[in-house]
Amino acid sequence: MLLERLRLDRHKLIEFIISSNVIKAVDFPTGTSGVEDVDLDAISADYMLECAVNGKVLDLSEAARMHYNEMNLPIMINHESGCSFFLVTKPELSCSPPHHVPPELVVNMGPGAFPCSSNSLRDVVDDTFRSSYYGYGNAQTTLPVQNCEIFGENNLPPIGLPSFVTDLSEDDLRDAAYETLVACLVHSGHLQKLSSTSGSLVQTTESKIKERKTRFASRQRKKENEETSLQSQSASASSEVIDVICTQMEISQVIDRCARQGLSHSSLIAEAGKLHVPKISIELLKNVSQSGFPNKKAYIRWIKRQTRILEEVLCSHSLSGAENELKSILADMRNEKVWAMHNASSQVAGIFSALQRSVMEFSETHKEFGTRGGSHYWETGYHVNLRLYEKLLCSTFDSLDGQQVEETEEILGLLKATWPALGVTKMIHTALYCWVLFRQFASIGEPAILELAWVELKKVQTFICDDIEDPYLSSLNCTAYSCGSQRTVDLLSAITLSIGTWCDFQLSDYHRHFYKSPSNFEKVVASSIIINRLLNSGFDKMEGSGETTKLKESASEKVKMYIMTSTKAAFEQAVNGLEARSNAAGMHPLALLADDLRSIAGRECKMFSPVLSCWYLEAKEKFALLVHEFYGEKLKPFLEGLSQLSSDARSVLISAYLLENDLAQFGYNGDIVLTGSLVKEWHPYEVAATAYPLIQDWVDMQSHNILEWTERAFHLEVWEPVSSLQKHGSSIVEVFRIIEETVDQFFSLRLPVGVKHTRCLLSGIAQCLEGYIEKMRAQLVDKNSLYPAMPALTRYEEGTVNPFIKKKFVECKILDENVLMQLNDLTVFKLCVQANTVHYIGNQVRELEDTIQNHWVNVRTCDYAGKSSDKDLLSHGKLIQELLDPFVRVKKIANDTTNQICDFVGAKVVFWDLKEPFLFNLYRGNVDNARMESALERLDTVLGNVCGLISDALRDVIVHYIFRSSLDGYIWLLLDGGPSRVFTGNDVLMLQEDLNLLKELFIADGEGLPRALVEKEALMTQEILDLYTLHTETIVERLMAASEQISTELGHVKPSNRSAESADTLLRVLCHKGDKSASNFLKMQYNLPKSSDYEEGSSLKGPVLSDIFTRTTSIQWTKKGQMGMRTMKKKLQKVKSELKYGGR
Repeated sequence: MLLERLRLDRHKLIEFIISSNVIKAVDFPTGTSGVEDVDLDAISADYMLECAVNGKVLDLSEAARMHYNEMNLPIMINHESGCSFFLVTKPELSCSPPHHVPPELVVNMGPGAFPCSSNSLRDVVDDTFRSSYYGYGNAQTTLPVQNCEIFGENNLPPIGLPSFVTDLSEDDLRDAAYETLVACLVHSGHLQKLSSTSGSLVQTTESKIKERKTRFASRQRKKENEETSLQSQSASASSEVIDVICTQMEISQVIDRCARQGLSHSSLIAEAGKLHVPKISIELLKNVSQSGFPNKKAYIRWIKRQTRILEEVLCSHSLSGAENELKSILADMRNEKVWAMHNASSQVAGIFSALQRSVMEFSETHKEFGTRGGSHYWETGYHVNLRLYEKLLCSTFDSLDGQQVEETEEILGLLKATWPALGVTKMIHTALYCWVLFRQFASIGEPAILELAWVELKKVQTFICDDIEDPYLSSLNCTAYSCGSQRTVDLLSAITLSIGTWCDFQLSDYHRHFYKSPSNFEKVVASSIIINRLLNSGFDKMEGSGETTKLKESASEKVKMYIMTSTKAAFEQAVNGLEARSNAAGMHPLALLADDLRSIAGRECKMFSPVLSCWYLEAKEKFALLVHEFYGEKLKPFLEGLSQLSSDARSVLISAYLLENDLAQFGYNGDIVLTGSLVKEWHPYEVAATAYPLIQDWVDMQSHNILEWTERAFHLEVWEPVSSLQKHGSSIVEVFRIIEETVDQFFSLRLPVGVKHTRCLLSGIAQCLEGYIEKMRAQLVDKNSLYPAMPALTRYEEGTVNPFIKKKFVECKILDENVLMQLNDLTVFKLCVQANTVHYIGNQVRELEDTIQNHWVNVRTCDYAGKSSDKDLLSHGKLIQELLDPFVRVKKIANDTTNQICDFVGAKVVFWDLKEPFLFNLYRGNVDNARMESALERLDTVLGNVCGLISDALRDVIVHYIFRSSLDGYIWLLLDGGPSRVFTGNDVLMLQEDLNLLKELFIADGEGLPRALVEKEALMTQEILDLYTLHTETIVERLMAASEQISTELGHVKPSNRSAESADTLLRVLCHKGDKSASNFLKMQYNLPKSSDYEEGSSLKGPVLSDIFTRTTSIQWTKKGQMGMRTMKKKLQKVKSELKYGGR
């Protein structure tokens, strides 16, 4: 309603400007006498205002031409700041403007012309559908889609009906079509009930629009109420359908009322006989007066429209001697003065009389076509009749949203009443309705309308396949264009060509046109195939089949042509504006282009290829080959200039490699070994060969960087824990961060990496980690440096000590200054952090192995395209284990180093940090006065500190080593305690109690070490302690038996290497045993000094075990001579006998 009001206001403004002195002069077109004869909707307002400002003559013909030219331009707004315009598309989604000059438009298209023409169907199909294979170096062949480019993507090309000789507008045709429908309904009796019902004939335009909006809203929410039934109780179903048609055609209230009243009471229309458009116009002119219009101008405009209709139909009917007379009559009708006194003018009566004679002559002169009811006037005015019927068919669409109205079936039923008057047959209706549906679908893209159009197209195919000759249909000629020449075809061919041309245009770039509506793609392709068959069927009816056979297009060739043109268009669209998009995205243009092509290939695979493969089996292969070839031309110069694996090179190689793999899998079912008829045209990019040396250089550089960073991180390490939860050093965290980043970068290359590359990288990482661990191990000191000096072997002597005898002093064990500095630097705190760090390395290496294995599986899966057999998977498993071999060594070294550090911590705690309370003070002089309690308190404190520093996974390990060193220290007290430590039978019980206290400390009421483990470790200590409970004779006997196994390598025995049955242990027990028999045995046999000869508390230099065995031939075997086993036993038996009787 608002648009209609604005339109009327525009008409009034234009009429005012023309009639006022604003315009210097007005030049009316030929055949018009005033403003009433001019279509004010087709006047360019900008041109008219320009003439008014510049004082020019207003040429209405030029104004109309400017108006049609401006329709193809965006809407402009003139402002002081400059001109602006509205965009139909979103600019952010558009690319940069084209850099090439657009092609020139060869043919100037008229308003009713079809954009191709011919003298035969054969020539049309020749120029429209001839195609050839697209290849580089050859001439490019594309679909002839220029026709749709002229009329727009969303418009079908016209069917090429003959042009009007008058300036009939779209509004004129719409009003005339509605009047024809009303006349035909009156003629057929459908309006008898309507004429008797009041209210239906005088429905206002406002109420119609309101009702139309209500219908639209109710259809959207699928109304099921019964309100409409209440509104239609006073009218029949036919009247309701007519109201719907009136509403959808946007017929004004004046035209509606005049048509219904003027034709419903016409006796000539109601009587039986032939009915046609001129007859309807005559009856309207006779029965409608000026009183039915709001003003005289509207009435004159209506009369001139009827005059143009009569002129358009009757003047095309060439009868001898009548054409000039008819033109004279029509010229008189345009004279406004003739209609001033309509009812009393004799001139008007004469005009009607002459017109009726011409119309009668038009009706009676006919030509039979073998069609029931067919006549000559059908053929004569068909260009008007078909346009009127097309306007009626458009009433099946809602004027608001373009969807089909609910009353479509009823409307089509009523439109059949117009068939005799408009010369429409069932086949013409089906073909024209199919064309209208396709045009509506092209405009709004509704799938439901496409489905209806598809059904109608199948009906057209059925008609043609029936091969029924229809002379009348063949006589309806249309004009078509092809490559600048005009050609004439029949109506059916023109309709199929129009639909086919639009389908070709859409499918020639289906990636762009069907990107958002892939569901419509299948129907459009099928429609194009049907039209192709219909056009090819015309060849069989033509002579000279030898040439036409070459021009026939199979469905596969047509689909192949679609794939070629659309793929090329999609590639050009991806290339267009590539530089700007790459700068915005921060990517190399070739990498971005490859990613875009992968997206296009993905859409092709999911949306389009399944449909196209039904008509062309190699559709996917063809698409893959074209994209591969297009991108290959862009990629080849880049690959030739590569020298290093820069970020740009890496991104391009990755994208190109992935694109080629995707295309190979897409086009050849995942088999990289290409097969098929197109295999010869597939030229691989050779990305692997190009990237192989570049990847090797990159791996070498990264390995060197990791090594440098590892050395730097270790040098800066201060061995402080990262946090209370992460108790390892911070340097190893940085080292693994660099390693993980490098591994991720390596496998994220997504390039064809080889086994050599992977092995080289992993070996470099393993060497860096080994170097880190070795640097840590190098900081440790030999554990032997922690043990005290070897004490002198003495014998127990009872009695008073002579104070005048000078006692001997022993030199203390002096360590190297560097060793001493190292020991002082290696605090328990630092050692615990180092142990945690090495243990962290082992854990991280395991995680790194899992990461590498997952990456490798993904890479190999990609290489084999998911087609690996069980044998391949087995070989892959062996290969990955082979690649991870360097990490096995790293884990072993890490585990050994962890144990070594923990062992060193245990020895250092007991033999260095606690040597005063544990080794020097415990049991010195008297067992009862130097018990274990004081030493255990210090040891417990150290254990608490160590457990707080060490990681949870190593807590039991390091405590175990400390316990083992504590037992070694306890054994050292029992065997190597020196002259100040002598143990009697009464002391053994206290020693046993102290050993039990030591064990319970580490068991810690079940929260420490397992009891079984503690008992197992303390077994040797218990056995040595039990030796002190034995009689001296028993010990000597065991010493005699053990002497047979004495090794010639006599040196210092480590505490951890003791044995309760060894001669070394038994002899030392005798040395520390507070027993006179043992002292006599040692004096007589080994001449050992008394313990009282040495200064207490000094580390003395006395006879050691090696000296004793060297001095005693009964025990030591030398190189000069060895005693037999029998002699050795006799010697020991003699010593035993002496001890026995001497003890008495």
